[in-house]
Amino acid sequence: TGLILPIGTWVLRQACTDLKKWRENTGQDLAVSVNLSRKQFLDPQLLQTIRSAVADSGIPPGRLSLEITETMIMECSQAVSATLEEIRASGVNLHLDDFGTGYSSLSCLHRFPINCLKIDRAFISELTGNPDFQAVVHAIVTLAHRLRAHVVAEGIETAQQQQVLRSLGCDFAQGYYFYKPMPVDQIDRITPYEGGGIA
Repeated sequence: TGLILPIGTWVLRQACTDLKKWRENTGQDLAVSVNLSRKQFLDPQLLQTIRSAVADSGIPPGRLSLEITETMIMECSQAVSATLEEIRASGVNLHLDDFGTGYSSLSCLHRFPINCLKIDRAFISELTGNPDFQAVVHAIVTLAHRLRAHVVAEGIETAQQQQVLRSLGCDFAQGYYFYKPMPVDQIDRITPYEGGGIA
């Protein structure tokens, strides 16, 4: 429908505004992640949109992360690389979402200023019962750390999955085991997860 650009801009600005409120209400150094669509990523106005959202909300740029998929950077083109470098230069973080399910080439992964690899939930759902999946996750964690990036595991639903991920050196995790999606006005009422290691 052609609405993805204005909707994406609204989502980005609203997320930054909400983050500012959550930080003030809780006194915690919270951060937020926002997914970018392919059309947003290719928008010539993207960098200005990001800078404006951060400046108008007053949040530290380093507390905003933008999530992109492997397929969005698979071409390893100079234009893609330049866009990513500009975003990172603005102080905003970049997360590579659903890592392991797309088509990115490992030969060009090191060229991109990615702060974090997000392991797709498809690997996590079989983690505790299949040593092969554990081997894959361990390889992704090792790769990310060698590239000086963090790792987030998606789709954590059990304490056992969390324990295995911790043993594999995973930095962070997200999923229903911690919290389910909730209305925006309830976010600042939750207490920080205190399980240690990954959260």
